[in-house]
Amino acid sequence: MIDFKKACEIAKRIRNIDFPSLKYIYITELEDRWAFTLSVFSPEDKEYMTPAPMFFVFEEDGRVEWFTVPPIENLKLLQNGKEIGYLC
Repeated sequence: MIDFKKACEIAKRIRNIDFPSLKYIYITELEDRWAFTLSVFSPEDKEYMTPAPMFFVFEEDGRVEWFTVPPIENLKLLQNGKEIGYLC
């Protein structure tokens, strides 16, 4: 099991290596994982880059799984999750 802090470290590492120009990471807490959405926009902008790179980090083992919306199932996961906010 990993905790939220470790999941954020994984997200920052992915951003820094694969997407260094994307400054912001939006976090949604789901039942068994966290969803991270990368963005160039600040929280004040209230905008998202489309399509934004998005991935899950699973609580059980820290596994990373990239996802998109659609499919509608992923959108429903995000809508039913708890909004955590931004990680810079």
